[in-house]
Amino acid sequence: MRVLIIALILSTFANLAFAEQPAASEYRKILQSGTFYIEYKDANEVKVLAAFDNKRMERINYIKMNWVTFFNPLGALLGGSGSKYPDILYKNGKYYQFIDEDTAIVLDEHNLNDKNLDPRQGWNSIKQKLAIPNELAVFSLDDSYRNSSKAVSAPKFVSSSQKIIDKKVFMCDKYISDIKQSNAGSNTQIIYEIFYEDNKLSEAHLSILQNGIVYPVNKIQIKKLLSEVPKGSFKVDKKTKVYKAGKGDILDLIQQPEQCEILEAI
Repeated sequence: MRVLIIALILSTFANLAFAEQPAASEYRKILQSGTFYIEYKDANEVKVLAAFDNKRMERINYIKMNWVTFFNPLGALLGGSGSKYPDILYKNGKYYQFIDEDTAIVLDEHNLNDKNLDPRQGWNSIKQKLAIPNELAVFSLDDSYRNSSKAVSAPKFVSSSQKIIDKKVFMCDKYISDIKQSNAGSNTQIIYEIFYEDNKLSEAHLSILQNGIVYPVNKIQIKKLLSEVPKGSFKVDKKTKVYKAGKGDILDLIQQPEQCEILEAI
């Protein structure tokens, strides 16, 4: 009997050591609910992403501005202003890009693949900018804004363990996605590491494992992840002028875009 009890105790500890963190299911529910608020930080930016009432919006505050200024011909279009207006808003089948707090350009979602769109306005990547970050794909694999591939399998939980970062102890859940390749000799996987501090989501790291070598891709620090959007997180001017997206026509050439609506609120 004593041997059986010891075996059961050891089995229980083993299950606790290797089980997914209990908080994971709660974060999964939040990010799949359609209403959430995330603030996260990587090496270059702090990004705020929110969703509610079939809307989604994001705002970026850049930490390092040199490369942003060089690659951004539209100035504030890529954000970093520190104001409350979104950089990008999806609402009622339309994508809005804000140039400043009272000026935006708009495009219907069914026109995203229009070959005549001004490439400088970045419409080809607008949808992905509203996606829940890839580092959190273990909670939101079916996010409709994220690019997906049939060659990448759903993340599978592998193990949970303690890890130390900057002298702090975290619990780390590890997940792996297989990548199918035409080259049968190549073994490639995506590794997700989700870090918890005091049962709260803290960091998420994404790496590529190829032929036994791990290549770090990116890591983010989670500042906030909430089940509702705090009041006043995003605001727009009550008389925001909205102009049609550039399509390389005469109005673009003479730099006189056509105003098409007034946006009163988000």
